[in-house]
Amino acid sequence: MKAVGWLAAMLGVVVVLAGIGLILLLYTPIPFGDQIDFFRRFYEVGGWQGFGVAELYARHNEHRLVVPRLWFLADLAWFDGRQILTIGAILVSATLHAVILALLFRGLGHRGPVVAVFLLVALGAMLSPAQWENLIWGFQVQFIQVWLFATLAFALVAWAPAAKRYATICGAAILLALLAGLASTYSMANGLLVWPLLLLLAWWRRLPGWAVAAVAVLGGAVVAVEVIGFTVHTGHGDPSDTISQPAGLLRYAARYLTSGVSAIGTSGQEILGGLLMAYALVMGLCALVWRDRFRPAHAALLAVAGFIIGAALMTALGRLPFGLGQANSSRYATPSLVFLLAVSALLLHQLLAFDRRRWVATAAAFGALLLLVPGLVDGVKPVFRLIDQRDARRHTIAAFLAGGYRPHTLKAIYPLWPRNAHYVLKNLSREGKGPFAVLDDYRPSVDHGGSVPLPGKACPGQVVEAREDPVDGLVAMGWVAAGVGARPDWVLATDRRDEVVAWGMAVVARGAGGPDDAGWKFEALGPWAGRSVGPLNVIAALADGTRCRIVTDVPPAPPRFVATVETIIGPAVREPWRVVEGQADPAGVGTTPPRADDALAIGTFGQADTHLMAEVMIAPPPSPAILALPIRTGDYPLGVRVDLTEADGGVVIDSHVFGRPSAPGWNWLLLRGPTGWRGGDTDLRLRVSSPGPQPWRAIAVGRPVWIPVDQDG
Repeated sequence: MKAVGWLAAMLGVVVVLAGIGLILLLYTPIPFGDQIDFFRRFYEVGGWQGFGVAELYARHNEHRLVVPRLWFLADLAWFDGRQILTIGAILVSATLHAVILALLFRGLGHRGPVVAVFLLVALGAMLSPAQWENLIWGFQVQFIQVWLFATLAFALVAWAPAAKRYATICGAAILLALLAGLASTYSMANGLLVWPLLLLLAWWRRLPGWAVAAVAVLGGAVVAVEVIGFTVHTGHGDPSDTISQPAGLLRYAARYLTSGVSAIGTSGQEILGGLLMAYALVMGLCALVWRDRFRPAHAALLAVAGFIIGAALMTALGRLPFGLGQANSSRYATPSLVFLLAVSALLLHQLLAFDRRRWVATAAAFGALLLLVPGLVDGVKPVFRLIDQRDARRHTIAAFLAGGYRPHTLKAIYPLWPRNAHYVLKNLSREGKGPFAVLDDYRPSVDHGGSVPLPGKACPGQVVEAREDPVDGLVAMGWVAAGVGARPDWVLATDRRDEVVAWGMAVVARGAGGPDDAGWKFEALGPWAGRSVGPLNVIAALADGTRCRIVTDVPPAPPRFVATVETIIGPAVREPWRVVEGQADPAGVGTTPPRADDALAIGTFGQADTHLMAEVMIAPPPSPAILALPIRTGDYPLGVRVDLTEADGGVVIDSHVFGRPSAPGWNWLLLRGPTGWRGGDTDLRLRVSSPGPQPWRAIAVGRPVWIPVDQDG
């Protein structure tokens, strides 16, 4: 047994170190995902002056994140919103949870080394890399604490003395249990399941009537308030539909309960999960029938197991339409491991009652290995992918500092609406919060306008695209090969005067096609200087402080936009703009078009609904030419596009989908057509569209004109 104990203890320590190492490796102060929603709401209501009880209590999906939002606010106030407090709370909460479970195991009557070993195994499970999403992301503090507070509530009721002479201690324990129950409920919606189990546990313990009544009254009130008026979150399954799929619900729950050991395979999960659910149910029934044969710690551990089984079924009701595979999400590894620990404590207690020590030792060793090793494997497998995600988020902040609003980079922190992410970053930047509290981590020592002489040392790489114009600013994209050594910290683009005009990070692995394809992609960004700054020199700044030149004298590509048009070959339109969908009129242009005599200009600025599709017929140019369209967009032209096609055949000659806005003013979009296109005698159709309806998707267009092919603006 000693050897088994040492093995389990050392394995627990290894897993703890792996979990902490994962946190240190992947930590970032950059908000992403649902954190963006929190910060957006915080700033929308006016920050500290406007964020009150209503915002704390507001639903997030089906949850009331009151307690987590308090953590977010505290982290913002005391640690500049860098996730230091929230991730610290995750670490402390996981540790406390392991301690409480170990104390409950001790409450079964065990003492000495076996309790210490159980504690180390519990620490390993609570910090297992299998739950990496809940460990490295401060927003997930609620996914750690909802289970902690539930376990604490059950433990406090189990420890509350029922004798009258200890009424004061009992009252304190019940009060703390009620507070823990509230904290669980207002960490996540799963916490509502605390109350029926807490009431059953108080009755089972034969606690004084006032204690049982207190649990019943408070729990009933909370459940009634939260259940009345509940509506299904958009995109989730409707419980009234999924309840008719009992087999699917049970399979989902079985996988959910064993997601912390998902390396055993889905079939193994369903078998193991089903057996453990049945075991917990049988033990619970036995505890109700033969109450005097069970200790309070038995009841508390069964309540923990029952709570998580209920949460698994509740989750299945809403998530089953997403597929059974969703039950193995990393976030569900936390409740899975809590469930497995609670059931393991009960099983180990029964095993230790046997006299066959070798058989008991073998079973205990197998249990420890099953509990910890699969989670370690599952947590290590995605490490390189998680590092790439971390680096992509770092690139997002660097791109924001270097080039402002870059919607394609914002997808790394908020895939759905880049506008929301940009709004949050602007506010955090203004206040020096989040990643902007440690700016030196996200920008080079030499910023825009600084001087960097061209180094003599060359390093392998290539610039695959370089462009500059009033809308996109300056962009240089390419790759630097692994032959340079370690990944460059920064890539700098300089002009003919050796001044830095763009910079960025080399963060994304180039490919896996062998030595010749190894290296890192980069994207150097800068603002529009009001003039052409090319040709460019592109330089890699290495971690050892040295620099090497990647490529020199790179000419920017012909601009997509120009601020002014000087020479006009002739008008391009045969008729005014025709509105196909939506509404647009001259009053919607917002500001004066580039040509004051433009009588065709229409727009959607100032309208309640900015959805628009408009088109105009284009006469062929008298000579080879470029079509120049005066256009203005709202601040976030998501989905706004321009298409130039043949009038009858529909062949696309050129098109542009907006990323960055032309706002606040007008610019000319240049539509060139395919290489070698020089016009012809076929009429063309020019179409502009915006999905609307938001004001930041507004557009305005004027009279298109033909300009010479060699005009650069």
